[in-house]
Amino acid sequence: MDITLPVSGFILNIKAIILLETQDGFVFEKHPKENYYVLVGGRIKIGETSLEGAKRELFEELGIVLDTLTYAATLENFFEYHKNLYHEFNIIYTAQVDKLKIPDGFKYIKKDELEAYEIRPQCIKTMLQSEKLPSHTIYNELKEAI
Repeated sequence: MDITLPVSGFILNIKAIILLETQDGFVFEKHPKENYYVLVGGRIKIGETSLEGAKRELFEELGIVLDTLTYAATLENFFEYHKNLYHEFNIIYTAQVDKLKIPDGFKYIKKDELEAYEIRPQCIKTMLQSEKLPSHTIYNELKEAI
């Protein structure tokens, strides 16, 4: 069971996401029904560590097994989506592979191309363009709403 819980008018999600860099760029997934991209990853399951969740998501989404994932940062994200309020913790791991054949629905995006795409959460662009990831980022699209 995924860690996603209704709490005090919010939906709490705990996710593992991966900054997967290849020689062709970072790997992003396009939302199947909307025009934006997200990093590879997803909700962590009850009883699963964030690292186990990141590895599982890489296998489920891209069919790859990587043992070399490195914890990079935590992104705390507040946002509204389809009239629901979310409080989301994203445990971010990094990994590099030389070459990767990505399935349909995924895209390589290079650092210098990030501005041309709608990427969520939006702070991912800034994080990827910086030389060093901050250890904890709070991105609050709801600042006025809560």
